[in-house]
Amino acid sequence: MAQASHPRTLKNSPSPNRSRQRGFAWPVGLLLGFCFGLGYGLTQRLLPINPFNDAKGVTLFGVNPPPGTTLETLREQEGGPSLGVRVDLDQLERDRQQKEKIMEEKELVKRREAMDKRERLEKELQQDRLMELVDEGAFPPLSSPEPTSNLSPPLELPASPRVPEIPDPPRLTEP
Repeated sequence: MAQASHPRTLKNSPSPNRSRQRGFAWPVGLLLGFCFGLGYGLTQRLLPINPFNDAKGVTLFGVNPPPGTTLETLREQEGGPSLGVRVDLDQLERDRQQKEKIMEEKELVKRREAMDKRERLEKELQQDRLMELVDEGAFPPLSSPEPTSNLSPPLELPASPRVPEIPDPPRLTEP
């Protein structure tokens, strides 16, 4: 029993050699990674340099012109002056407003046509419905051969009573 309670005999307790190895493992890995990175960087930097190149004085990191056609070459091809690009913003705004106005007018015409078409359809439907009612006998025909004598003469409205005119009040004059 005495051996079971002794701390060195337990299997889960770390040995003194293992703790020492773990303490120095990460700095070694860091140092190795730094060395490999430095070697890789130098290799990539020095490989493109050719010491046997005949062209002397060539810079490897010079400024290259941008790809494509420049504005100046386009102007030279067209034969135009080499002035700066100027834009009339007021003219652009007027053009945009004119286009919007034309679009609004077109939309208004479309709406009017749609409303006229809808009104025509409604009138046709009303006339068809009236004709159906007349055919069913709900209304007497509009044109009858005999005049109707049972209508009373039109009523005459009595004349409106006249309102007497009120004279203006007398004006005061200064003494």
